[in-house]
Amino acid sequence: MSGSTPEGLEIFVGTWTTTGLIFGRAEDTPTHFTATDTYEMMPGGKVMLHRSEGTRNGTETSSVEVIRDSGDGFECDTYDRDGATSHSCAKLDGHDWHIDGQGMRFRGKFDAGFETLSGQWYRDTDDKPDQLWMQVTLARQEA
Repeated sequence: MSGSTPEGLEIFVGTWTTTGLIFGRAEDTPTHFTATDTYEMMPGGKVMLHRSEGTRNGTETSSVEVIRDSGDGFECDTYDRDGATSHSCAKLDGHDWHIDGQGMRFRGKFDAGFETLSGQWYRDTDDKPDQLWMQVTLARQEA
């Protein structure tokens, strides 16, 4: 994908290695996590399926996300292994990837070749909005 400027979800198609840190309370030591994220475009090119499997705090995690082109960005519905759900809206603006959901948001940036995405998740807590929650890097795996 190097050298191209994507216009939609095709930028994500493939398998990514995800690593990062989870931040808790200020006095806590950040916790490392890893995951494998796979993105597959559905026929028609308007809907993408995103599967994630990883380890966080020594516990296995998994989720599935359905991402669809809304005409003015992307609508994202996520379901985790315990049945919890969330909805968010995302936008790709050049190399910037933004996700906004209920009480949480992601601000990230792709590298020049669209092979790495790095950014931060923020969440609102009872006492403070916009608390750093996770620092994340996704690196595209070789095909």
